[in-house]
Amino acid sequence: MLLTPDDVPYDNALVGKPLEEMGYVWYFPRTSTEINVGLGFQMNKEPVPLVDRLREDVSGRPEFDGAELAEINGEADKLGAALGLRRPLDSMVAPGYVTVGCNAGTTHPVSGKGIRGAAVTGYSAGKYGAKAVHGDEDGFISEADLWDHNYFVYAEHGLGTRIASKDPYNIAASEAGMANVRAAVALLPEAEITDVVSSEEDSFGVRNVANLASGVVKNAWSLFRDDRFDELDTSKREVLETLADFIATRRYADQLEHQYANYPDDRDEFFRWRDERDALDAQLNDRLGVSGAETKY
Repeated sequence: MLLTPDDVPYDNALVGKPLEEMGYVWYFPRTSTEINVGLGFQMNKEPVPLVDRLREDVSGRPEFDGAELAEINGEADKLGAALGLRRPLDSMVAPGYVTVGCNAGTTHPVSGKGIRGAAVTGYSAGKYGAKAVHGDEDGFISEADLWDHNYFVYAEHGLGTRIASKDPYNIAASEAGMANVRAAVALLPEAEITDVVSSEEDSFGVRNVANLASGVVKNAWSLFRDDRFDELDTSKREVLETLADFIATRRYADQLEHQYANYPDDRDEFFRWRDERDALDAQLNDRLGVSGAETKY
């Protein structure tokens, strides 16, 4: 937490910028002069010297000239933690137990945003946990008694479903490498990038395919016309392969979203549902060439 002497110009926004090894640096204002600062990277990549890398970025930003570290109980407020950038847990309940937020895997697997997931799952846990306790007749709160929490997050509210459907992009990006991801981002239409980092529903229909193709052609022509393609730091062939993988991943994400939207309303159907989801995972891994110990799940 940094305390700035003057107001920052983005007190009503989150600021993020890309970092090597599939990571990013972020600035999250609590107030106009109290700024949470942090960074992260993909932990299946080479380690990043976090403190040095963060110091390098902060020192280059003029709004932090003269800033000081905030303190908690007389100590500098510079805590951090590792978060799993993955899809939400298949089940967030167990006998007498409900999990929420980052512990339930509701951190966005691409953007790393977690506040919305924490709020939705916290609300659900309170509502359905209380319901289970008040309805208890045998002194035992079973997994089935708490199942409504799962169903709300995935099917009724749907945030869990939308977050789960973004995870394939994390897998595909890890396989493609940062240079190819940067190139793909430079070529993709803005609407496609927005969809990947959002938590909103967006099916991939014929109109989306046409818009994607025309947007890529337009952006590619702009790069070639201005003689800037070499700035992408990768080959044309690798860029085309990455774009093809993106389209395949996009279609798979739609299938995954449909699967999660049909999350079972009781535990009896859960294992059939999970087997169907695992079969979809295998299809994506085959398409991307991910096998054995390299698979994410």
